Amino acid sequence: MLSYPKDMSDLMTRFFTEEACRTHIEALRWPDGYLCAKCGNHKSWKTTRGLSVCSKCQYQQSPLAGTIFQDSRIPLRIWFQAIWWLTSQTNGASAHTLQRVLGLSGHELAWLMLHTLRVAMVRPSRHRLSGHVEVDEAYLGGEGNTQLVGVAVEIKGKGSGRIRMQKLKGRTSVD
Repeated sequence: MLSYPKDMSDLMTRFFTEEACRTHIEALRWPDGYLCAKCGNHKSWKTTRGLSVCSKCQYQQSPLAGTIFQDSRIPLRIWFQAIWWLTSQTNGASAHTLQRVLGLSGHELAWLMLHTLRVAMVRPSRHRLSGHVEVDEAYLGGEGNTQLVGVAVEIKGKGSGRIRMQKLKGRTSVD
């Protein structure tokens, strides 16, 4: 079973190289070993670009295909550090702080990484809220740049459960 790094030191030790990160992604993608998506064969060889080539049908696969890492020029070790940092935050995460923590070259890159990770963290098959649900709206943003947002929260005893937020066009419609 693959384990989650316990701290930043563990992360840096385990995922110091691109190859270590790629090997981890391969283990997540193919937990029972390589499997050709085209013919189902279990044997392959690797190209210098890191693609797995099926020894039977010669179909080439990347373990990164269909992931947030596909077509990214950002090194996998930087992605792994960003993922670890984001999931370790208890008070939210900002692009400015991510830029500073990882030493990224620009705010736009940090914002793009955070946006990509946040989108990836939303389960597409998430279930509707149920039980007692409280709904409200709020204006978010600064002067002259506000946006109306609707918020729905499941009430679980004295606490809250799952939350949904959505940008609203107005007080009577949903975007």
